[in-house]
Amino acid sequence: MRNADRCQYGRVAVVTGASSGIGRAVAHQLAVRGFQVYSLSRRAHMDAPAEKYSGGGTILPLACDVNDETVAAYALSRIAEENGGVFGILVNCAGYGIAGPVEETSDEDARAQMETNFFGTLRMCRLALPYLRAAGRGLILNTGSVAGFVPIPYQAHYSASKAAIDALSQALDGEIRRFGVRCVLVQPGDTRTGFTDARITAKGAGHPASLYNGSFERSISYMSKSERDGDSPEKVASAFTRLIFRRNPPPRVVAGNLLYPVTALAHRLLPARVFRRVINWIYSR
Repeated sequence: MRNADRCQYGRVAVVTGASSGIGRAVAHQLAVRGFQVYSLSRRAHMDAPAEKYSGGGTILPLACDVNDETVAAYALSRIAEENGGVFGILVNCAGYGIAGPVEETSDEDARAQMETNFFGTLRMCRLALPYLRAAGRGLILNTGSVAGFVPIPYQAHYSASKAAIDALSQALDGEIRRFGVRCVLVQPGDTRTGFTDARITAKGAGHPASLYNGSFERSISYMSKSERDGDSPEKVASAFTRLIFRRNPPPRVVAGNLLYPVTALAHRLLPARVFRRVINWIYSR
């Protein structure tokens, strides 16, 4: 098992959304390998004790809301101050999902989805870059989704937020390579986490007279079952961990079981009309 001493980006990693799910699994896997991991989440308490692992790894909880510029900037400056003014790894896992027909989802709900998933990721990248650049070598891992290139009916806004992260990550990687810093997108499929139960239904969706009700309910039921039967967060997290040790990581990686790389291949090879017909049959019957 590779440990932090073999990582070109140093031993300090910052993980957002790290109180549960994929973020928590990434933090644990890195700490086991000897990294000093700053676990950022809204749920963290400032006086929470560090979790110590054999081999010198630690998880240090730190309160941070990715939607709050001041709080996020303070958290990263504190981390850098504790580590000689720099750190080398940022893993963006914070996010949530909203469900509902496009017609019945308010601008308020749509903006909230983009604020956390897209602008939260963008904010953390922007604030972290001076420290990563100063380190000489740095890595940003952003969490996308298979839904970013396979948009899901009734989860249009979540899909759009992940597609936006895809575009952001690719463009950013082109801008920062000259400084020795990379940005890589990880696209998980269905994963067994608290994400399923935390999914929010748009306030305007599901009213008794809605023309979408039957189809919407079937779609979300199918998606929820797929997620509960999906990959473990530890399996998905291992894709993040492997990338941290790669000398020249690819711009994007589809994470999870074989179904998802096959889906990505089908998306590239099949005519769009055929591919979308299959997706719509699954999710909007």
